[in-house]
Amino acid sequence: MKKTKKVGRKAKVGIGLGIAFAIVIGISIVAANNNHQSAVKKYQAQLTQETQRLSGLKQEVDKLYLNDQKDFLAQEVTGEKLTAMEMKINQNFAIQDKYAKDSQVGQATAEMANLKNELQADFLVINLKYNFQEKANSGFEKEVLLSDAYNPEIAVKGDNDESFFTTLKEDFSNDFPVENDAWVSSMNKIIANGETQLADLTTAQEKVSALLIGDKAKENVNRASYDEANELLGKVKDSATKTKLVNHLKIVLAKVDQVEKELSKSQAEKKALELGGVVAENPDGTFTVKVVDGSEYLADKNGNITQTVVAKVPEEPTPTTPPVSNPNQPTETEIPYALIPYTGFGELFYDFGQAATTAQERIDKWHESYYGSASYTIVPEQWSDGTKRYYLEITYKKY
Repeated sequence: MKKTKKVGRKAKVGIGLGIAFAIVIGISIVAANNNHQSAVKKYQAQLTQETQRLSGLKQEVDKLYLNDQKDFLAQEVTGEKLTAMEMKINQNFAIQDKYAKDSQVGQATAEMANLKNELQADFLVINLKYNFQEKANSGFEKEVLLSDAYNPEIAVKGDNDESFFTTLKEDFSNDFPVENDAWVSSMNKIIANGETQLADLTTAQEKVSALLIGDKAKENVNRASYDEANELLGKVKDSATKTKLVNHLKIVLAKVDQVEKELSKSQAEKKALELGGVVAENPDGTFTVKVVDGSEYLADKNGNITQTVVAKVPEEPTPTTPPVSNPNQPTETEIPYALIPYTGFGELFYDFGQAATTAQERIDKWHESYYGSASYTIVPEQWSDGTKRYYLEITYKKY
């Protein structure tokens, strides 16, 4: 018969403690695993919520465009809206790498990160479009591009720096990531239009300034230089600058008219002295020489003399058969008659000089009371006895 070995009290206590410790360890492992799974599920929920939030933001970002083409911005886009949207997109989400070992968590984390990167890239393009569009519009008197509506007739601002559009063109070429779409095409047109307008404006300013000394026209201005500056002014669209340049050109035009009038008058006076005629001013500021024989000569604005009216040649009277003289009757003296009778309403003078002097006196007196132009014509009438009579016609024109 075998003898049973008895376990001592201390041994029993040790065995009991070991079993209890093992139970505690097991319970702790189970609890820790449960806690981990709970944390993973919580993180997965947070990932799902963040992904849904970013998906919602993507829809909001898409609405910043005018339509599905995603080229032109919606008219309602403002800087304030973009700032608020940028803050939402860049809202921090703490990625927990310790949960990435879980395949589902790792995949969901990657999808969420990719979605955020795409969203940030899309928003960057929108933000750049808005900033470049605002910069371009600021160079014009009104918004030249509003949504997809481009108006090339809007004028550039006259106070723009000469390099405004050149700098904008360089920045746009270097910093904008999209190679080409409808919006990019419109922006290139806007910049080119701005460069052209600004160049035309600068050229017109230089041409007009070259004709002035201070607020007075230079002495050597002429019609050609005025016409050239005036033609360039027609290309200027900025209303304030154009008004200023128009006022300056009025000063130049007044000087040109004065120079041309003086030249026309001086040449007419030389011709009148040569032919024994009189000088009369025309409504357009030129002068006409009127000669006794009825011929007229025009001195144009360049001082050129052109005959405009040929001298009147009196017609020979038709010969008549004299009546048979009756020796028993006394012979009658022939009564003088006009060879070509005057049919107008002019005032009769028997001396050409007296007619010309009277005309000039009346015109000078008329100018004292009225603003305008006046001219006169002296029509000669040849008589059968060899004498002449003169009829004075004066024409007045008020401005």
